[in-house]
Amino acid sequence: LESHGVFASNNKLNIADIGAGAGSNLYYMSERYPSMNFTGIELNKNLVNIGNKLFKNNNKHNCKLKYGDLYNLDKNNNCKYDGIVSYQTLSWLPEYKIPIKKITSLKPDWIAITSLFYDGEVDMKIEIKDYSRPGKEKPFKEGFYNIYPIPHVKDYFNELGYSNFEYLTFNIDIDLPKPKSKGMATYTETLKNGRRIQISGGVLMSWYFILAKK
Repeated sequence: LESHGVFASNNKLNIADIGAGAGSNLYYMSERYPSMNFTGIELNKNLVNIGNKLFKNNNKHNCKLKYGDLYNLDKNNNCKYDGIVSYQTLSWLPEYKIPIKKITSLKPDWIAITSLFYDGEVDMKIEIKDYSRPGKEKPFKEGFYNIYPIPHVKDYFNELGYSNFEYLTFNIDIDLPKPKSKGMATYTETLKNGRRIQISGGVLMSWYFILAKK
């Protein structure tokens, strides 16, 4: 975001983080950009409470979490955001079009997303059942690890009025150990050329950064 000119240390921007969890990214951004204001929108009320308590205990006044549903972002939300970020959320939803449309409905100047993408004409819907992490009602944790085609995502943003689209692949520079559980937890393997790839279960984690601007 800094390299593309949308973030700078002296910016006075109002930024939202969709699917913010307990606010670790909010905390990091608030430290790096103290003149900006950050709002995290999160569906899990327990995580909202945990994050806000952490912010209060550390005297963080430029970031906060609030309860909200990605699919009902316009409900009781009168804020105008200069930019919206969403980290590690889109691929864990059933598909990408409705979430992106809901985010663009808030009419920010730009939207930045990290997720699993493919730089080609293949749309991959990956549903998982992780038996190494049993749930309360089922003997497995289920969810999505979808990989979306960048050309189609770009076209969809263009339809919604965000015609300036850029993307960048993420290359990890540290080693992550393979989990003993053999469940859906990310680890790295190193190729002969020295490049690391990330794997979770049987899924190649093809991380990209995308930035869509008006």
